[in-house]
Amino acid sequence: MEMTTRVFWEPEYVARFRCDGTACGSQCCRDWQIPVDDRARARYQSMPDTAARASILNAIRPGTETGAPAFANRSDGRCPFLRDDGLCQLQRDYGEAYLPGICWQYPRVLYRFPRFIECALTISCPVAAELVLGEAPLRFHRLRRPLPEGRPLLRPVPAVLALKSAVFSLQRAGIALLQDRRYPLDFRLAALSVLAARADEAARQTPAAERLAALCRDAGSPGFIETLRDASRSSFDLTESLRWRVRLMGEIYEHSFSPEKVDGIAAACAAFYPGFCRDVRQDFAPLLENYLVNEFFLRLYPFAFQGPFTRNVEIFLVTGKLVETALLAAYAQSGRLDRNGFVAILVRVVGHLDHNAMAMRRVGWAVDEVRAAGASVSGLMIDGGVP
Repeated sequence: MEMTTRVFWEPEYVARFRCDGTACGSQCCRDWQIPVDDRARARYQSMPDTAARASILNAIRPGTETGAPAFANRSDGRCPFLRDDGLCQLQRDYGEAYLPGICWQYPRVLYRFPRFIECALTISCPVAAELVLGEAPLRFHRLRRPLPEGRPLLRPVPAVLALKSAVFSLQRAGIALLQDRRYPLDFRLAALSVLAARADEAARQTPAAERLAALCRDAGSPGFIETLRDASRSSFDLTESLRWRVRLMGEIYEHSFSPEKVDGIAAACAAFYPGFCRDVRQDFAPLLENYLVNEFFLRLYPFAFQGPFTRNVEIFLVTGKLVETALLAAYAQSGRLDRNGFVAILVRVVGHLDHNAMAMRRVGWAVDEVRAAGASVSGLMIDGGVP
């Protein structure tokens, strides 16, 4: 495969990632059909080894959901090329060049910009989660490394590219706020909401790119977050917030909770909320921060979805609080939550959101309903905010 080098901007942990099915139980190689893209199928068809070519091509069938070509799973749900030791037969025998695009990419998420590529790993992969969810803040670096030609990369929409360097100014300003450990995490989230609102104001002016760059120029300075203190104050009703989140959790998991069920779950969670704040939110604050920073960068917030920056940040807030709600529910069940349980829940919930487009649509619809009613999503989600 022809290799070229590209400049990457990414968290430093990406360089340490190695796909290892023995460490995660090969979760991405079972219980779903792996699509075979045209590029991969053409490579299989051109293999000189007749027996190998036939073996691989015979394993490709129309997918059960879309009808597109995919590897037909074995009766136990495993990919036909998953070995008993948890490793991939295709990669072992023929190298990474023969992997379908999705296998080569996952758990990486890559965006191609004109001058470089942004790359991060989703924590729906347990191996990636162990790299992301550490105590130290995530650090980013720029480096040049090989990239196989022809591999699929996400492309930002033209409206994003039109903002030029302002995209990265706003992205890094948001990360700077999220990583300011002088303040409680919820205050940082509230400050991020205010930054998004001010960015929307700047974007409505001309020239938008220059206005946004000016707004974000000092966002990494020690005093910047202080300018958001008064603007970040919001009311917070724990019971209302938990009911709203529990209802939405039911929707994204396609469970129709009755009002009584919603009230019961919310009441149980509320009873354990003080202990949860002490034993989980406080003890695991660095891990929660790194999860949020990684998601913010990985999904290209505040440019991930159509609509204003505030809508993007509100979707980001809600998904983060849904994860926190799942953690709270687990804590309420047993009165404790250790690190392994914490990470397992994060991986499970993020995996569901990663692989279920309808779940994320429901989050967006829920945010739009709150916005249409003239209410504050951050006020509904964020506990206090101001230290």
